[in-house]
Amino acid sequence: MNYLIFVFVVVVLGLSDANAATRYSSPSGSGSTCSTGTPCSLTTGLSQTTSGDTLLLKNGTFTSVNLTNPLLSGTSGSPTTLACENIRQCTLQVTSGSGSPIITITAARSYLTFSGIVFDKSVGSTGTGAAFTISDTPTVSNIIVENSEFFATTSPTVRGGLYIGGLTTNSTFRGNYLHDFASHGFYIQGDSNIVEHNHIKNLVPFTSGNNAMCTQFYSENVNKPNNNIFRYNFCNTGNGSIRAGSEGLYIGSSSGNTAHNNIITNAVVGAYIRSSSTKFLNNSIYSVTTGLNVSAGTGCEIKNNALPGESLGTADADCSYSKNIATNGDISTSVTPAQLWIDPANNNFSLIESSAGIDTGATVSISGVTSVGAGYDVGALEASVRSSSVVENATPTIYSTMFSLPTQSTRNGIGLQTCTVGNFAVVVAGAGATESSCAISGTSRVDITLGAAVTNGQSLTDAMTRTAAPSLMDNVAIGDYNGTLNTHYFNAYVRTYTATAGVNNVGGGAVPSLVQTRFRFHHLRGTEAVPRLICTICVENYSMELPRGAAFRLRVKFRTDDDPASTTYKLRASVDGGADADIPDTMDTAYIAWYGASGGSDIPDAGTPTTELLTSDEAANTACAVVRTSSDFPLVDLGNSETECEYVLQTSLSAPLGRTWDFRVYRSDNTALDAYTVTPRLTAGAFVFGF
Repeated sequence: MNYLIFVFVVVVLGLSDANAATRYSSPSGSGSTCSTGTPCSLTTGLSQTTSGDTLLLKNGTFTSVNLTNPLLSGTSGSPTTLACENIRQCTLQVTSGSGSPIITITAARSYLTFSGIVFDKSVGSTGTGAAFTISDTPTVSNIIVENSEFFATTSPTVRGGLYIGGLTTNSTFRGNYLHDFASHGFYIQGDSNIVEHNHIKNLVPFTSGNNAMCTQFYSENVNKPNNNIFRYNFCNTGNGSIRAGSEGLYIGSSSGNTAHNNIITNAVVGAYIRSSSTKFLNNSIYSVTTGLNVSAGTGCEIKNNALPGESLGTADADCSYSKNIATNGDISTSVTPAQLWIDPANNNFSLIESSAGIDTGATVSISGVTSVGAGYDVGALEASVRSSSVVENATPTIYSTMFSLPTQSTRNGIGLQTCTVGNFAVVVAGAGATESSCAISGTSRVDITLGAAVTNGQSLTDAMTRTAAPSLMDNVAIGDYNGTLNTHYFNAYVRTYTATAGVNNVGGGAVPSLVQTRFRFHHLRGTEAVPRLICTICVENYSMELPRGAAFRLRVKFRTDDDPASTTYKLRASVDGGADADIPDTMDTAYIAWYGASGGSDIPDAGTPTTELLTSDEAANTACAVVRTSSDFPLVDLGNSETECEYVLQTSLSAPLGRTWDFRVYRSDNTALDAYTVTPRLTAGAFVFGF
């Protein structure tokens, strides 16, 4: 079963009605019931789909489709999905008509998802209609358009992309690839929407005097758009050279919009701000005529942007400027592109080691913009830094180096902060290991197999230096520059560091080896013996993003090949990468607490013995118990076996968006286990399907 089907099952299991159905349409469908065996036509599928249903489009090209006044009757709390089974293999195509959109929403709708669709306007289409249009008059909210492709031709008579009407709010447009059409990638008039992780390229002006823009937030006499967010996008208007009549981002007369961590290239003007109280933070702009124009932008905050060799353009006196790199910026007046980025001409916007932009940015206060190391990096890509290294007693030949990683939102439900393997070198002194390639374990750790086991008291250091092909990369996933949907690009390279001491936890004699090995998040409701998963992608060792205020169950397995004395094992949490600490019974500044003893007849009681639900690693399993308060931790006799404890927890509605909690089992005396093969991570999100 492929990934997208997983997403659809989330909709069906999580929030839909008990009678919700999955229906199927195909280009040649003739069925009357829209079953998997004989799919129906798209028209029939739309007519039969009701709130909570999922309509899957079978692979193929649906021609001459204009779904006016559609679609599905989505309502708050009951999401409805229009989606294709395989990314970029299902196509909606206009083959005739003058400017007809492929999908038009003309009535009030909410909680609809469009996923994995190709919107093809390359055949027989002219005029002003965007491929996906939400009209100005209906009240539309919580729409998601993701992982889809939009294209036409570079003819100035063919428009494409998305038109988002003036009453559209709280909707998200993520991970889309928009290319080869006139005018706008996104034209947005609504409020409080998010445009993230999109790749937009190769645009031409629609008519003389009408600019080509990757994204335009524009008011048409309705006092909008306000409070929208444009983040982690790659905008390449000219696809390799400056496109006449082009602008990367235009924020028109409005208020409270934010643009951060975007890369913009090949435009006449990188960004044009005419909106009050705009935040323009940590963006990288390259190969443009003018980097940034600000006009009538009172109360704007312009910080940490990298525009080497370009001008900040018109500088509105009512805006604050801090730590920007530009010809008239305030970090350097002579920074050239070669001095700032590794190879911007080939889309490598990671800062070089000697860059004036490393750790020199101003502090910013915006959800999703984080720093690691001594301070914020200037520009769109914040690099990871080494935080610690250790050899554990249970694995004396494994040298583990941890990296502090910036939080860069999510994509497809996965936090975008996982290190990826590049060409790098780590030298471990005292153990005789020099590695040029490594496996990744967890979200921020590199494990190196040493040539010989570390012994008690041995001194260890590690260092990293870049080779010809630069080193370890942090996956910050800005844009998708070659149009390969669901593939992450624009990674920042981890900073090099000189020889730094690691921790040697190898003991002098035989010590019981306790290892945390597996985990899985469960839905709050449901008996222990038959757990109800949050979604079908919640497999073992899959870290989750859940909405703030969510309650959940976490199953953790740990094991030993030895015979330690009976003891009590507790669960502790690390907040945003900090030190592990006890989880409180009531909410505090950690914004996480135990669920409590009362409430929920279908939630296992504290002390309920656990059976083995996760994959077995030992011949024997010892029962642990369900834990709902800090006084519920059971005494476990783990002699040469494994056990699974289940913890019932909740987060606060007030938790900062993007906050992370990493969970680890500890002994009752607050000593850590000997090794952690996996570490569950929970991320505080705005919402998630299926929960």
